[in-house]
Amino acid sequence: MENSNLNPAALAVAKEFDKLTKGFKLAPGEHEVSGRFEVEVSGMIKKGEDSQRTPTVSIPYKVALALVLEKAGVVGDAAAKMLRDAMTEAIDLSKDKDAKAALSERCKCVEVAEQRVQDMLDDLPKVTVSGRTTMKDCEVTINEVTHLTVS
Repeated sequence: MENSNLNPAALAVAKEFDKLTKGFKLAPGEHEVSGRFEVEVSGMIKKGEDSQRTPTVSIPYKVALALVLEKAGVVGDAAAKMLRDAMTEAIDLSKDKDAKAALSERCKCVEVAEQRVQDMLDDLPKVTVSGRTTMKDCEVTINEVTHLTVS
């Protein structure tokens, strides 16, 4: 969700809170919180230019797979079984840090198959990616004004 009205200082605060809470584990359930903070922000925020890229993680795979099965027609059941088997193997292989090597041992044509997939991805329409936002020499100080309580 893009918010063009967001103050750059608020972005710096959000990034700082993100760093502070990384790895924080909260017990399941509802937690009432109360507190007041004073925040000081200084520094430089740089926003890069938007760019175009091939979508990969943004492809709606469930829809794409459903379309493949629909287009498979009479061999749809066999295609569904092959897809399920391949996805199960991919999940199993992803647990192995040497998955690519393990796959290469099974199939000498891995490079050809990967290139075929890459060629298909290269043919997809490009999507716009928001430019990178970096904070240079940005300091965020968060001071507690009133006692924070969490229950």
